[in-house]
This record gives sequence, C-alpha cells and structure tokens, in this order.
Amino acid sequence: MNNVRTAISSVVGALGETSRDLTTLAEASTAEANDASKAAVETVTDITAVTRQMAASITEIHGRATRSAEMAQQSVSKADRTS
Repeated sequence: MNNVRTAISSVVGALGETSRDLTTLAEASTAEANDASKAAVETVTDITAVTRQMAASITEIHGRATRSAEMAQQSVSKADRTS
C-alpha cells in the first residue's frame, strides 16, 4: 500500500510540474502573440499614414498638372490670336 501511495504521489508531483511548465509556455506564447499584434497595429498605422501622404501628394500633383494644362491652353489661344 505504501508503494502505491508513493507512486501516486510521484505521478501527482510530475503532473504538477508539467502543468506549471505548460502554464509558463502558455504565458510566454500569449506575451509573444501580444507583441506581434502590437507590431502589426503599428505597421498598419504606418501604412495608413504613408497612404494619406501619398494621396495628398497625388492631389497636389494633379492640381499642378491641371493648372499647367490650362496655362498651356491659354498660351496656344494667345498664339492663335496673334498669328
């Protein structure tokens, strides 16, 4: 009977250690997943900012191109009138 108690006690102790090890691994995995999630959010935020800057630049370029085309058209009209 004593041998059975000793064996059961040993198994329970081993299960306790395994449980603690698994808990530690789960906590570490959770921390790494949180870090990865934060990095992904930062990346998306950076991409959003860059996209907004590009959109503003494209809008500015479009405006300048439109003004240049209008000026060129006016120059052609003036040249036609003076010819």
